[in-house]
Amino acid sequence: WAAIGFYVRTKIIQVNKMNSQDYQKALKDNILLNELEIGGRGWIFQQDNAPIHISTSTQKWISKNNIIVLSWPSYSPDSNTIENIWPTLRRRVYGHGVQYNNKEDLWIYIQREWELIPQNEIQNLYNYIPKRVSKVYNDKGEFLKN
Repeated sequence: WAAIGFYVRTKIIQVNKMNSQDYQKALKDNILLNELEIGGRGWIFQQDNAPIHISTSTQKWISKNNIIVLSWPSYSPDSNTIENIWPTLRRRVYGHGVQYNNKEDLWIYIQREWELIPQNEIQNLYNYIPKRVSKVYNDKGEFLKN
């Protein structure tokens, strides 16, 4: 799990299966502690409609912590910026033909590559949002072909 902002990103954290409480802890530890660096003043949090994001307990937690959340269509990964950074991370981790000896070695490499993604690549994803939204709209909500 990770979160990105225009200027910074959170650490990437390893989760097996996240429940609502795990998600709230990740938000507390990684978003609330760094919210000004991640989003600046008046920031708006974007998440999709995964069950842990829209659970009653998460919604109450978000409200209690005064987080403004962007309203989100039922299912629209093409417009979700974080979903568009995962392929970059996958290419960086697996694109060199490296064989990992165990999960721990893989995790170390994932963390390293996450930190090495240039912030301007993330900024480019944010700058591309209007064009992606327009393409989704023009394609009547169909998945985009990258």
